[in-house]
Amino acid sequence: MTISKQWQVSWKRVGIGLLIAFAVLWLAGQVIESMEPWIEARRMQQENPAIAAVPARLSDSRLAKLTGDEIQFFGVSMQTPWTWTQTVHSTLTPGMAMSAFPDHHLVIALSEPNMGDDFEDKMLRNISGKQGPEVKLTRLDLMAAEMATTPTDLKWWRSRIRNEAASFLLEMKALKLGRAKVIYRIDGGNLRGFQEGDPQIAPYSVHLDIFDASDRHYQVGFEPAPGSRPDITQAQINSMAASLRYAPQN
Repeated sequence: MTISKQWQVSWKRVGIGLLIAFAVLWLAGQVIESMEPWIEARRMQQENPAIAAVPARLSDSRLAKLTGDEIQFFGVSMQTPWTWTQTVHSTLTPGMAMSAFPDHHLVIALSEPNMGDDFEDKMLRNISGKQGPEVKLTRLDLMAAEMATTPTDLKWWRSRIRNEAASFLLEMKALKLGRAKVIYRIDGGNLRGFQEGDPQIAPYSVHLDIFDASDRHYQVGFEPAPGSRPDITQAQINSMAASLRYAPQN
């Protein structure tokens, strides 16, 4: 073999080696990118183990008799067990209002229907649309997908797009859970949705995400006064949720 032929063979080997090296580096970069959401999901679970929970059936599905008056904000009405003489009203940020019940160590917060949903829907469609044809999702579908997502749905070997979609759902779930330790399903006639938290489990905060037959989203929060345990039962919460009505004023 002549020297020129030896150089030709050597350069071919160098070229093949470089191609293999670049391919390995590219593949490693793709794996690292896909792992970032997976690593973040593990970090989130360490900070809040409750995000690994999935919706369970209510431990108490009984209904209580509500003898109080109604709360009415943003065209939404909800029956309560208490009278107005025990209530102080205060408007908070736009789209949100509250009623305080000092005698029961409780604040009830109501949000304007569908508040914040358009942002979540747009973000998820932007991510999932990269995977294929856009799928029509109701607000309830989106919420159900969030609550069903757990850190185990993110895999280090999956594509970054799939992991990003799961990561977004998990982040929204963590935001809705807050300090809650449990999630319950709500399925009562025309009203369906989820309850985050339990009035019998510390920190005693409860948040309801309820959807009516028109896919209208109601958000109701039951927050205990600082350092107190609220005087409210699951049966009362069930009845208040069932009493939600939308009747906007003309």
